[in-house]
Amino acid sequence: MCTSSCDSILDPDRANRYNPRMLVSPHRDSSVWKTPLYDQFWSLKDKCQGALLFFRLGDFYELFGDDAIIAAPLLEIQLTTRNKNSSEPIPMCGVPVSSLEGYAEKILGTGHKIAIADQTEAAGAGKKLVARDVVRILTPGLPIDFERLESKEAHWLLSLARKPRSKEVEVSVFDLLGSRLHAGEIESPEALQDLLRRLQPREILMESSWFADPKALASWGFEGDLEESTLSSSANGLKSCHWTPWGSNDARKNLEEYLCYTQRKSLEELGDLLPEARGLKYLSGEKNETFAHLPQTVLEQWAVFPELFDVLDGCGSAVGSRKLRSILARPLLKEQRILNRQNLLKNALDHTKFIEHSKNVYDFERILGRFRLGVANSLELLRMRSSLESSLAALASLELSSETWTAFLKDESLETSCGRLEDMKGLLARFNETLLSDIEPKKGMGSVDLIRPGFDAEFDRLKSLNEDGATWLNEYQEKLKEELSIPTLKVRSNRVFGYYIEVTKAHAGKMPAEFERKQTTVNGERFTSLELKDRERDILSAASKIDLRAKEVIEELCMDIQKQDAALKEFVELFSWADAFAGLKKSLQKLKALGTWAWPELSASGGGNQASFSIKEARHPLLEAYYGDFVPNSIELNHNKERLMLLTKPNIANKSTLIKQTNLYLLL
Repeated sequence: MCTSSCDSILDPDRANRYNPRMLVSPHRDSSVWKTPLYDQFWSLKDKCQGALLFFRLGDFYELFGDDAIIAAPLLEIQLTTRNKNSSEPIPMCGVPVSSLEGYAEKILGTGHKIAIADQTEAAGAGKKLVARDVVRILTPGLPIDFERLESKEAHWLLSLARKPRSKEVEVSVFDLLGSRLHAGEIESPEALQDLLRRLQPREILMESSWFADPKALASWGFEGDLEESTLSSSANGLKSCHWTPWGSNDARKNLEEYLCYTQRKSLEELGDLLPEARGLKYLSGEKNETFAHLPQTVLEQWAVFPELFDVLDGCGSAVGSRKLRSILARPLLKEQRILNRQNLLKNALDHTKFIEHSKNVYDFERILGRFRLGVANSLELLRMRSSLESSLAALASLELSSETWTAFLKDESLETSCGRLEDMKGLLARFNETLLSDIEPKKGMGSVDLIRPGFDAEFDRLKSLNEDGATWLNEYQEKLKEELSIPTLKVRSNRVFGYYIEVTKAHAGKMPAEFERKQTTVNGERFTSLELKDRERDILSAASKIDLRAKEVIEELCMDIQKQDAALKEFVELFSWADAFAGLKKSLQKLKALGTWAWPELSASGGGNQASFSIKEARHPLLEAYYGDFVPNSIELNHNKERLMLLTKPNIANKSTLIKQTNLYLLL
């Protein structure tokens, strides 16, 4: 374990193994907790009750007491103790800072929250205790690691509150990394349950009074134990949801307060995180003048999700797949909009060229979310540049100014998005002038590894000094080898002792008297010299300054990205629509191997609730895709005919297959 020098009082013996069930954390008043560092731990713990505190010590996040007992088996890491010879040893476990996000997902998946307590100042000589504070609280509904989220579904947190003197429930729905906010009112338990099944939120904020009123919960379709830190898989159809008692009878206010609490921001600082709210109808499947209403249970019965979606999803990117999912869940009612989409797919979309580029786009939307939160790293910078470059190339393959695209963009309120293309080209140029080209994105990269030579004069100067120092060390080592006749002599450095000259014990007597002995090791002796000390100061100063300047350069680039947040969101929205349709067309081309897909001909239905359709030689799109050959059939419904005859009987073969097949045709 690596720790900062100021926290060397914590040097736990990790060799001993303990059974978590046998360990009990000492009471908070116990004398074993009476140290400055544990006082700091408990003061931070009080700021985030109910969360597991990940307490930063150098290169590790450590957990103590009950937090460690809970976390160790969930993280599948060893539980150890401090003060192992004491009558009250302190349970502890830890994870590397560099691996936090992977471990955090294991905790969040079980419904627990995580409070991140980071060092807020650098460790330095003479400091007995580094300042720390809780910088963020991760919850099941508010994760920051997009790589471990379901890539083809949005990740929702939902806030519920009963309206005073009303039978309605207020709802706010928020996707943190996707920057989506929807708000509205639900009028019935059935509508609420349908929304929950449709969205599958990972966390629900419910006003605290509901948890004390089982009748109120039952009246809205909630069953079973909804206490905090439990998972629900009850009749409401939620697969994995954490329930958090929070606030009062104002859903939007509860959401805002929860974000202030978890993101450690003031209400005024939430502006960048909370977008303007759209109506709930965009998510709920509610019927309106534009979209038909298909309850989630119907979508499940028809096997739209996941089966039909999986068959049709040939998208190159995650944002395209999520957009296609949204399209399938919200079928259009207006004939002209349907025809405009058909025309686009048939005549104005070269899916091959588009997908060739879009498959290189990372999860653009969620990477942008990490910049918005201020947690993006060097890896995300490179992925952002790569995604921007590939998405611009993909859109360049389309004739966005054509009449067909113009009609479609107007339908979907995307006209202004095309105007963002020039903005994005400018941002890409900013990336390319700052960052090295042809650099492979990989984890653990530092800011120094990214900056293009010639972009920043001060960075180049410091880098040259740093490289000169490395060259000098190699030359100094070779000089000493020759002068002292010690071929195995090494000039090295570490974080504890700095720079030193290392020789084996057999050669220690050859070292000049003016050389200062620094350390004796098992196999040799370590020395320093006045010349090495002087150069060490120069090297360390240059290294420190180059790191600082590199971070400043990268922070300036990140600020430019954040300034373009609104433009980027519009650009990603345009790209996601194009990728959704390109992926759909790609899949349809593959499915043609099983037979021809026909474009339906639409005509006015005659008004009212009457409808007609005539489907000739139809094949089941799912059964054929999954199982092969399918015997075609035809079906017709014509309200102008005088009689409609339906022949049926209980358990008649293939009745439901034919009905679902017809439903899927109408949806498609």
